[in-house]
Amino acid sequence: MPSITPADPTITTHTRFLPAPDPSLPGLAVHITALTGSYMIWAGTSSHTPQNSTQPRSATASMLQAGPGGALMEPDQDLDGDDGGADADAEARKKADERAAVERAMSGGLVARDWACAMPPAGARAESAATSLFRSSSSDVAFGMAQRFARRTQKQIFLSIDVPPAFMSAGSNSSSLLLRLERGIIDLLKEIEASS
Repeated sequence: MPSITPADPTITTHTRFLPAPDPSLPGLAVHITALTGSYMIWAGTSSHTPQNSTQPRSATASMLQAGPGGALMEPDQDLDGDDGGADADAEARKKADERAAVERAMSGGLVARDWACAMPPAGARAESAATSLFRSSSSDVAFGMAQRFARRTQKQIFLSIDVPPAFMSAGSNSSSLLLRLERGIIDLLKEIEASS
């Protein structure tokens, strides 16, 4: 009889900020907690935007730091004259700013505005089993979206959508907002699946 070795449990978190293409729409924040066989996804609107890496840094961020031997240097100063580190530093700052914007959105957001759970389908033609854990009378977007994600990833999906009712009403702005949100989640799930 073959021996079965349990997979090592791993938990990783991933964030993405989706800027608004139109000033009348809010930015979108996505946070995914990847577990061994499931994803917990929170997605919502955000009035916070990450700082653009081309904007001047805040006074706190641009304070001088002690370099090797105690010499004072700017945080972006490169000792060997190679600019390769500057790009990596800018990318790291951008990711940190993005993560901070998502965390601010999450701290002011609601987990149970529209919350659903879906299981991957048992067969190629089967439907994903899903249930709404909590929903408002104005929205049940998470239910269908969770089913589509479960079918795509073949993993259990817990999906919480925190979009204010004003953006859930019929209209081109609301549908483009939800489409952009779903596309952003799919792109992040693809990245997570590719890296695991």
